Amino acid sequence: LEYGEQMAIDGRDPSFSYSDWNPIKAEMLAMRAMYYFHLVRAYRNVPYVDKSISTDAEAKRSHLPQTKGVNIIDSLIVQLESTVEKAAENYGTTIDNKGRFTKRSIKALLADLYLWEGCMLRSSNAKGDSVADFTNKSNRCFEKAIEYTNAVLNDIKIEYDADNLSNVNGGFEKKKTHLDFLDYLTTQEAVYMQDLVYDEVFAKKNSKYESILEWQYDGVNNKNTTLGTYVGSASGQGNISPSDLVAGTNLYISCSEYEPERGFGKTDMRLLETMEYIPNNTTGIYNLHKNVARSVMFEDREDMTEGGEFRYRESSKQDANMPVYRVSDMLLIKAEAIARRYPNVTLTQNRDTIKGDQA
Repeated sequence: LEYGEQMAIDGRDPSFSYSDWNPIKAEMLAMRAMYYFHLVRAYRNVPYVDKSISTDAEAKRSHLPQTKGVNIIDSLIVQLESTVEKAAENYGTTIDNKGRFTKRSIKALLADLYLWEGCMLRSSNAKGDSVADFTNKSNRCFEKAIEYTNAVLNDIKIEYDADNLSNVNGGFEKKKTHLDFLDYLTTQEAVYMQDLVYDEVFAKKNSKYESILEWQYDGVNNKNTTLGTYVGSASGQGNISPSDLVAGTNLYISCSEYEPERGFGKTDMRLLETMEYIPNNTTGIYNLHKNVARSVMFEDREDMTEGGEFRYRESSKQDANMPVYRVSDMLLIKAEAIARRYPNVTLTQNRDTIKGDQA
């Protein structure tokens, strides 16, 4: 960040202009923001360094005190706000567009940062931060979270609509009114139906419309070694290592009902997408397998308690991406921001009348 700025300034390097530097700067600031975001979420107050340290002597002298987490989040937001519009929109390949920070994924990160800052401001006095006017400040953060999630979702919708209109049916352009998967659900037999959406998002990786940012693993140049802990067989047909990561009881205890108050319901496909659910399991242990299973098939799509068939990634490949932000994450961030910004809105009110929500 320091030397890149120096090379671009005043035409010092004629082959490296600000138009070259600005997208790189945006990506670097986003990477640093993501690192500190993880630290603040884990520890709240941490030492914050925004200048490079070149020598051991500098490192020894830089024993900095902790900075309040809410202040770090605010600094990260200010930095990203100043550069997000200069970020790259297209690196030329799907892997780079999904695996590196673009304008879209930086906006997704900003939405997440604003949601966290709003929540941290709400609890600031209880944590001893003594932030003045924290209620109004937190409300503005929630409104910005809504704004940025809308920006990301609208951007994806524009891309989807453009692709949708280009579909030619019998020589005429015909715009679909809903996603293909809805047709798939209504036309397939109820027995032994493959979960194509799961396959698209988690098995094939870098889903065009669902994925916003994923850490990339190809199993050769970089490996997702965590998977070796959970996959107990070298074969794609293998089982998950028992009890490494087990589903909580609340996730499946109500799955025999159609409208459970908590957990997954009888027709909720997320039950089998999330865990290795086996009917009449006497052990009471259901291993979590999302992102480890490379395909999921429902025995009966109208009753998830019938179980399913699963194929798992080979433990030796270690090539599963780590999803960071997807469309579903944007919807969750937006929903929580609305709920926290407008806690007294009743379910009978029209959601379109809620300020800041244009969905």
